[in-house]
Amino acid sequence: LMRHGWELETFSRRGLPDWAPLWADPWFGRIDSAQLRHRPLRNSDVDLLRHIPNVGLIFLESTDVSDSALEKISQLPNLWAVDFNAVNLESAALRHLQQSPKLEALNFVSTRLNDAAMEHIANCPHLTGLRLIDVGITDDGLLELKHCATLKAVLVKTAAVTSAGADEL
Repeated sequence: LMRHGWELETFSRRGLPDWAPLWADPWFGRIDSAQLRHRPLRNSDVDLLRHIPNVGLIFLESTDVSDSALEKISQLPNLWAVDFNAVNLESAALRHLQQSPKLEALNFVSTRLNDAAMEHIANCPHLTGLRLIDVGITDDGLLELKHCATLKAVLVKTAAVTSAGADEL
């Protein structure tokens, strides 16, 4: 994974001895986050991530995410958060996240979403936090979130959403 550009980290540093240097996280700590930037997301990468059971946080930046790759990501057993930053993906692929048993947080920055994508996001059964920054949704898409009973916090910064839409939500 690291040869293909993945950064593997112990996000929380839990379980590391105090004397362990930061660079030692992948060797001494329990790897619980994985980042991929400016490289294509391959299905084989996600297959390898499944061998690291504590991975719960996935950061994707400036990459393409296929339907099948997102399906595999959603099947990671401890996945609790996914960060999409300038990612190309099909909105319909987000339906796979609904099957993730522990997914609590989603972050979308400069990732084009349509209003239909919001329906898939709203149907994530354990989603408590959502950030939408420069994603292109409208008031109609935002209103899909009213169906997400578990949602506790939403940050929306996108020009197509009006204050009337936010008020209605």
